[in-house]
Formats: sequence, structure tokens, C-alpha cells
Amino acid sequence: MSESTRPVAAPTRPRPRRRRRWPLLLLVCALGGGAFAAWHFTHRPHATVYPALVVTARREKLDIEITDVGRIEAPDTVLVTSRVPGRVTDVLVAEGERVKRGQLLVRLDRRTALEQLARARAELHRARAAHEFAARDAERKAQGAEQGIVARLDLESARHKARLAQLDVKLARVTLAEARDHLHDLELSSPISGTVTRRAIEPGEMVEKGVEASRESAALLTVADLSRLVVKTDLDQIDVAKVRLGQRVSVKLDALPDQSFPARVTKIAPASVQRTGKDVDVFPVEALLDKADPRVKPGMTGDVRISVREEPHVLALPLESVRKKHGKEFVTRVVSDAQGEHTEEVEVKLGAGNDHVVEVVSGIAEGQRVLVDPASAAKNETKI
Repeated sequence: MSESTRPVAAPTRPRPRRRRRWPLLLLVCALGGGAFAAWHFTHRPHATVYPALVVTARREKLDIEITDVGRIEAPDTVLVTSRVPGRVTDVLVAEGERVKRGQLLVRLDRRTALEQLARARAELHRARAAHEFAARDAERKAQGAEQGIVARLDLESARHKARLAQLDVKLARVTLAEARDHLHDLELSSPISGTVTRRAIEPGEMVEKGVEASRESAALLTVADLSRLVVKTDLDQIDVAKVRLGQRVSVKLDALPDQSFPARVTKIAPASVQRTGKDVDVFPVEALLDKADPRVKPGMTGDVRISVREEPHVLALPLESVRKKHGKEFVTRVVSDAQGEHTEEVEVKLGAGNDHVVEVVSGIAEGQRVLVDPASAAKNETKI
């Protein structure tokens, strides 16, 4: 067969290429899975809701507080020191004993002081006698000068001796007063009525002047009026700006955790101070306890809550019901419908709060139920 008669094959048409649809399917699956996950975590129809962990959003009074650590002190506290050195002969009070103002507390050895007092009295008598003699001699010579039998120079000399003798009398009087004061200083009395809270001296011990040592190291006794007690705390510049005189304070001491003691703010430092070992300046604040309690003693410490503001009618939830995520706040709302109870996560906007409850501005309504999560309370603490 020749090439001219060989049958020619018909040209083949290109087969159309199938479109790959699997990327679109993956995208659809991903979107569906994300939607399901979102629905799953916000709507849990089969989640178990424990009634003990459900709270209801209600309107109530919200007390805005500042909380810090404080220390009980007696503002009327006196350190009894000695103005003169000496040996202690008698300590007439014990720790815990109540004393009155002016009551004798400590007596120092008086023998040397009595000798000095006797010597000062004798010096005064001698000075007076010398002055009387010099005054009479000057008077006689004045009469003689008038009669012309005493020289003018002798008269002036006699009068000069009389003036010096008078000065000796004044100096002797000062010495006698000093001796009396020294003897008086050997008896230490209480400057206030109160309780002896510390006794740091015993008979036979030597004491030094209070003016030559620090007051605390030289203090023989400490007397405090325990009928007036204050709690002192240090606040930072943000908190102290919210505090005013007369604001209510609640004190809960570590030693008495089951009871709260009311007080009122009585002193706010006008300027900051820097405590030893601290890098940040603080503002000391004092609050006077409403009434004395024999169980409350200076030196006790505890929590101090200063009520700075009251919101009378706010929608509030326990602090443990709020979770923080990505800079936002959420609660888990409990919903009841025909299928039963389920939960959903709801974003909320918060307002003021304290260490227990927080105001809910928006996101849930009054009467709606919310789950609490006690384990997350510490990290969810809301600052005012």
C-alpha cells in the first residue's frame, strides 16, 4: 500500500481537565469545625450545672474599699527616761500594772544628791553671813567718811566687797536650786495615766541620761494609755488620694480573725515618707478604734479596710464568677430552655468592685444566673 492510499487517523480532541475541588472542601470543613467549636464552648447543652456553683445577678449596695496591712499602736505612749545618771534602788511597778499621772515609778540612789544638797545649803548660809558682814562694814565706813575719819578709798573698797558678797549669795541660791532639782530627778513619776507596757530596768542597775542616748535605749519604763488605740497603715499615692478624714474603717486582726473592729480615719500624712529598706514612698494613715477592747494590744497586725465610697444600687456578681481573657471579661451564663440547662460564655463590662463582688455594667441582666469558678478567684481579682 502506497503512502497515498494509507488511511489517516482522525485527530484526537484534548480531554477537558477536571477542576480540583479539595481546597474548597478543606476550607468548608475548617469553617464548619470552627463554628462547631465556638458553639460547643459557648453552648453546652449537655454540660452538668451544679446548683452550688450558680449565683444570681442581683442589685445590692457595693462598698468600695481600700485594703492594706496595719499595726495597732497606742498614740498616748510615754518612754520614761532619767535626766540624771545613777543606780536604781527601787522599781515600784510591774508590767501590766495600771498607774496614775504623777505616781512614783522608779527611785535612784539619793545619797550623793543629799550630800550635794546639804553642801549647797551650807554654801548659801556662808554666803549670806559674808554678805551681812560686808554690808555692815560698808555702812560703818560710810558713817566714818561723813565724819571725816574714813578715807574715801576705804569706803569704795568696802562697798565693792558688799556687792561681791551679794553676788555670792545669788550664786549659792542657784547651786541650791540645782541640788534640789537633781534630788527631784532621782524620783521618776508617770507623766500620764495608763498601763506599764514595758519594764526594762531592775533594782541595782545603772542608768544613763536620756539626753545622752536614744530615747528607746534609755527608756526604763513604757507607759501607754490603752483606752485609745489606733491602727496605722501605709498607703501608696493612688490609694491615699481616695481617703478622707472620718471615713469608716474595718480592722480584722490576725490574732482575732473571727471579729472585726470598727474605726474612723483620724490622720492622713500631708507628705510622703520613705520607710527603711523600702524604695517607694508611702503616706502614713491612722484610724482610731471606736472603743477599747482588752484583747486588742499594741503591736498586733491585721487587715485594714477603708471604705472610700458606697454604690447603693448596682448589679453585682461575686468576683469568682468573672474570667479575664485577651484583655476582656467574661462570665458563664446558665440558660434554661426546652432542652434543659446549658451554659454560654458572655462578655461583660465591669465597673467598681472590691475584694468580694464587682459591679456589672453590661452583658447580663438582673435575675440571670451565672456560674462561679472559685479556683480562679486570685487571678481574676479586680482592682478599683
